[in-house]
Amino acid sequence: MTTTAPTPSPGKARGKKERRPFGKRQMVREKTLGEEIIEGLQEAIAYERGQVTGLRILEPVSARDVKVRPAPEYTGEEVAAVRARLNLSQAVFALVLNVSPETVRAWEQEKRSPDGAALRLLEIAEHRPDLLLGATTIEVKSHIRKRTFGRVAEK
Repeated sequence: MTTTAPTPSPGKARGKKERRPFGKRQMVREKTLGEEIIEGLQEAIAYERGQVTGLRILEPVSARDVKVRPAPEYTGEEVAAVRARLNLSQAVFALVLNVSPETVRAWEQEKRSPDGAALRLLEIAEHRPDLLLGATTIEVKSHIRKRTFGRVAEK
C-alpha cells in the first residue's frame, strides 16, 4: 500500500505552514501583503480613535530636543595610533574615511587637524572599528590573500 501526500485544494493559498500545538494538527496560513496593509490601516484607525494602547510611536527629534556630545579632538599621534591599530596604510585608511591620502598624512604630521565629520569617523574607528570596517569592503588585489577588518586572511 502506498500513500501520497495530500494536495492542497485549489481555493487555498500557497505558503501554508503546519503547526502542531498540544498534539493537534492545525494549518496556519501566512498573510498576504494586502492583508498586512489592511491590518496596519485598521490598527492606525483604532490608534487614532484611542482604542489601541501600548504602541510605540517614534516622534521626530529636533536639535532643540537633544544635546549631542561633541566628537573628541585627535592629535597627529592619535590618528596614527588609530590607523596602526586597524593595521591599515595611510592610503587605505584614507579610502575607509573617504578622504585623500594627503589629508591623512597632514593629520599625522600635524600640518592640519581633523575636523567635522572626520572627527566622528575617527572616534568610530577608535571605539567601534567593526562598524566602520563592516561598512567598507577591503580586498587586496592579490590572488593569495584577502584583507578583512584590518587582518589578513588566507583565501
